[in-house]
Amino acid sequence: MYISSDKTGQDTRPQELVQKGKKYKGCVPVRYELAFLAFSGLTLQYSLKVHLSMAIVAMVKHQPGQNVSLSDSSVNQANICPYNEINQNTSPMHEGEFDWDEELQGHILGSYFYGYMCTQIIGGRMAEKFGAKFVYGPSILATSLLTMLSPMAARFHVYVFIVLRVLQGATSVTIYLGSLLTMGLSGVLIEMGGWPLVSYVFGGAAAFWSLLWLLLVYDSPEKHPRISDEEKCYILTGLSVKEEGQPSPPVPWKSIFTSVPVWTAFTMHFGTTWVLNTFLSHIPTYSKHILHFDIKQNGFFSALPYLSNLITGVVCGILSQWLRDKGYISHINAYKLFNGIASLGPAVALVLITVVGCNVTAIVILLGVTMGLRGAFFGGSYLNHMDLAINFSGTISGILHTFINLSGILAPLVAGALTKGEQTLARWSLVFYISVGIITLPYLTYLIFGSVEEQPWNQPQEPQKERKKDKVFQPKYTITTHM
Repeated sequence: MYISSDKTGQDTRPQELVQKGKKYKGCVPVRYELAFLAFSGLTLQYSLKVHLSMAIVAMVKHQPGQNVSLSDSSVNQANICPYNEINQNTSPMHEGEFDWDEELQGHILGSYFYGYMCTQIIGGRMAEKFGAKFVYGPSILATSLLTMLSPMAARFHVYVFIVLRVLQGATSVTIYLGSLLTMGLSGVLIEMGGWPLVSYVFGGAAAFWSLLWLLLVYDSPEKHPRISDEEKCYILTGLSVKEEGQPSPPVPWKSIFTSVPVWTAFTMHFGTTWVLNTFLSHIPTYSKHILHFDIKQNGFFSALPYLSNLITGVVCGILSQWLRDKGYISHINAYKLFNGIASLGPAVALVLITVVGCNVTAIVILLGVTMGLRGAFFGGSYLNHMDLAINFSGTISGILHTFINLSGILAPLVAGALTKGEQTLARWSLVFYISVGIITLPYLTYLIFGSVEEQPWNQPQEPQKERKKDKVFQPKYTITTHM
C-alpha cells in the first residue's frame, strides 16, 4: 500500500483511509502505547545488560591488594586515598561469596558482549524482514529468564555463569535511562536482600514487559485490531509503506564493508562507546576501592554520570537539529562540532581525574562531566549510518553494533588486567589514559573522512525497464537500537 498523489495533486489514497471511520475507544492512541512500550523496553533491556556491574561489587570477596592500608610500606601512600568527610561514615562492606580476582571479573563483565556481538547483524536482518514484534519482545523475554537464573548459575560454577551471560547477550538482539535506574536502584536492592535480588527484580520486570509487548504491539497499522481509521490514516500518511509481497533489495555487502564514510562513522562510535563500557563495567568497582563508598553510596554516585549523559544527550540532540534547521550550520559541521564536544570534553575530564588525586568531590564531579559531555554524541554522528544508507540501516546498524561492542569485551579486560591485585590511583590513571587515546583518535579521523552524503549503493540497482518509480521502497523512518 502506498500513500501518494497523482500529477494533479489529487489524493490517491484508498478512500477507506481518507474517510473518518471509527474513533479510538480507549484512553490512549495506540501509537502512544507503542512509543511507551518501546521506550520502557529499551530501558529494561539496558538494565539487564548493566546490572551485574553493580551486583558484582557485593558478590566478590576482598582480594589481596584491594584494601591496601596507608601503613603498607610496599605501596606509595600517594597512590591510596584515605577516608574523608564523605565516606568516613560508610557502613562496612559485607564479604562477598566468590573468590574472583579483577582479571576474572573482567572476563565475566565482558562475556555478555560475546553473545551480543554475534546476533547484531542477524537481528538487524530479522527486524527488516519480519518486523519488530516477534524479534524484540521474545528476545527480552529470553534475556529476562536467563537473568533470573544468574544467581543459581554463579553459585554452581563461574564458567556456567559466564556461559549464561554469553547467552543473555545473544538473546539481546535489540537508553541510558536504564543505566541510571539500574545503578541507582541496585545499591538499595543489594542492601535490602543481597545481590541476587537485583537479578530477580530486573529480570521479573522485563519478563512482565515482554508479555505486554506481545499482547499489545502489532507490526503495522493495518494489522492492529484496536486502531481507529482516523489514526491509521494519520500514521500511514506520514510513512512510505512497503507494498506487501515486494522483496527487499539485496544487501550490498562489499560496498558496505569497503566504504570509508561507513567505517569512519563506526570508529567514531567505537571511541565514545569505549568510555561508556569502561564506566558501565568498572566505575562501581572504582567507587568501592578508590573512593571507599559503601553499597548505597556506590549505587547513587555511580548513577549520576548517566543522569548527566541523559540530560546532555537530549539537549544536544535538539540543539543540533535546531542549528541545522535554521541554517546556522551545515549537517556535517554539526556532526563534527558535537562529536568534538563528545570526544575532547571527556578526554580533558579524564585527564583531570588523574590530576586531582584523592579529592572525592572533584572526582565525582569530573565523572559526571565525562559522561555528560559524552552525551553530546547524540547531537553528532550517532545515527550517521542512516544518512549514508537508510535503505540498509537495519543491516548496517547490526554491523555497527557488532563492531562497537568489541569495546564491551575489551574495556573490562583492560581495566581488570591493569588493576589486578593493585587498586591504586596509579593503576586507575592508566585505565583513564587509555580511554583518552581511544576516544580522541577517532574524532581526528572523522574530521577528515566524515560524511553525511547518501552513498550510491543505497539505491537498488535494477534494470531501467523493470524499475517503477512508485514502487521503490525508501522508508522515511526506521527504528534502530544501541548499546
